[in-house]
Amino acid sequence: MAERRWAPRWAPVSVRARLALAATAVLGLALVLAAVAVPVVVRTALLTSLDEAAGQRAREVAALADAGPLPDPLPVTGAAVVQVLDAQRRVLASSPGGDRLSPLVDGQALRTARAGEPVALDGGRLGSAEGFRVLALPLRAGAGSAAGGTVLVATSVAEVERSTGVLRAAAGVGVPLLLASVALLAWAVAGSALAPVEALRRGAEALALAPAPRRGTGAGAAPAARSLPVPGSRDEIARLAETLNDVLGRMHAAGDRQREFTGDAAHELRSPLGSLRTQLEVALARPDDQDWPQVARDCLTDVERTAVLVEDLLVLARLEQPGGRQDTVDLAELCAAVAASAAWRVPVRVASSGPEAPGGAVVLGDARSLRRAVANLLANAARHADSAVELRVGREGGEAVLDVVDDGPGIAAADRERVFGRFTRLDDARDRDAGGAGLGLAIARAAVERDGGTLAALEPPTGRGALLRARLPLAGPG
Repeated sequence: MAERRWAPRWAPVSVRARLALAATAVLGLALVLAAVAVPVVVRTALLTSLDEAAGQRAREVAALADAGPLPDPLPVTGAAVVQVLDAQRRVLASSPGGDRLSPLVDGQALRTARAGEPVALDGGRLGSAEGFRVLALPLRAGAGSAAGGTVLVATSVAEVERSTGVLRAAAGVGVPLLLASVALLAWAVAGSALAPVEALRRGAEALALAPAPRRGTGAGAAPAARSLPVPGSRDEIARLAETLNDVLGRMHAAGDRQREFTGDAAHELRSPLGSLRTQLEVALARPDDQDWPQVARDCLTDVERTAVLVEDLLVLARLEQPGGRQDTVDLAELCAAVAASAAWRVPVRVASSGPEAPGGAVVLGDARSLRRAVANLLANAARHADSAVELRVGREGGEAVLDVVDDGPGIAAADRERVFGRFTRLDDARDRDAGGAGLGLAIARAAVERDGGTLAALEPPTGRGALLRARLPLAGPG
């Protein structure tokens, strides 16, 4: 049993749930960090602004001390409390509402403030329930009686705390609501995005459960029953569906060809085998009345026909396999060798079809398959020719061209594509010895196409006979 990849048991099974959870988790982490960081940043900014205002007041009071005797109370506007201490930390002057007897801060707190660090002050010290923040400014030696002393400015931080509290409360309410909204939105968007995938899954399931189409079924309903739904969007899923449909179409077409080929092959094999069995059964039923040498010759004829058919089927099966040998083949020499390899029913001539020398038509392909293709084309032409067959070899547009021309009855325009089908016989009245099994041209086309070429039946220039033209890429630059 294959080892399953480890996954947490709590992990959601569906892709939709995982996407929604991932989006919510990422945004939730960002929101929580923002909910923690924003109040801190805002509070720091407000305190900085508060300290700047307190520093400005301290500098104004320091300027008064430098100018002459300090007024008492100090003329300070706003809610800040200001004190001026002398070098012995005694209160020289204070703003209205300030303590004139003892400094706002003393001891270590005063030393910290004089060092430039604001210190916290309990509001009870000034008769208030709110907290204060004390900033200190040391005075220079020329400040009169306050020389060497300190200016203390205490500012309420209540407004800062209220603003920060509002932010924290808003984050405490808004973050869960926003997370819930994002989770619902992510669920809906993921569902919408994955709906075509689910449609593809249902389509694939329907294809898997649908019965295979029987041979002879009309093609009208085939596309709907043998393809996946393609979404109307032009995104990756639509392109995936189109690609899958193309693959399915090729697979169905290959399956149809295989089923048709199997049925035709079985029918073709059944005929000689049935004939052979019938001859043997008749001969064995009345053995004394038989000419056994003739019976053997008749049976051998059926055996040879069966052997040829089986060999053709094996050749077709080999040609359907991808890849093959890559030989350098001179098409003119190959045609000359095939023409000279047998005594054909009519004369066969190999000639050049253009200004190029025949020896220049060199192609790259499987020499054995190409020889079989040329032999099949020549055999087909010789079978139907009235007096002669001509093989014309040349080059055209970077391709080697082979024309097989005969002066027989020709091929009707409606049959020029059908003639390359397997087990196709255009003349149903002729006997099998003359017509063969109908695989010769199918093998020829498969061999040519395997090496990147084409084979087609064309209208002959003279209007009489048949013209079969094969095109193959040249082995080198044309």
